[in-house]
Amino acid sequence: MGRVIFETERLVVREWAESDGDRVFDIYRRWEVARWLGAEPQVMTDREASYPKISVPMLGLASEFSYDFMRYVWAGQGTDVRVHKVPGTGHFLAEENPDAVLAELTAFFG
Repeated sequence: MGRVIFETERLVVREWAESDGDRVFDIYRRWEVARWLGAEPQVMTDREASYPKISVPMLGLASEFSYDFMRYVWAGQGTDVRVHKVPGTGHFLAEENPDAVLAELTAFFG
């Protein structure tokens, strides 16, 4: 069970736990629940949809060695994930290729 964030006599708000997925899917796959959610309600069609996703743009900068792994790991974490390879880097991207890091950050943040 996740860490308790807020608690009253009748309510406990806690962090998301992996084990919550089945229960969330069971609830949100039902039209009688989903119809009240948002301007264009949709029922949840599979358990994977029960995992929370980050809904703001995400930028991941990766070294030449970690790029494939980072792209794979981050791909399912959000709705707008961008992973870019910083050439000529290992562990210290900003120190090893500051111009490329600056260019990626400038392009991302505008």
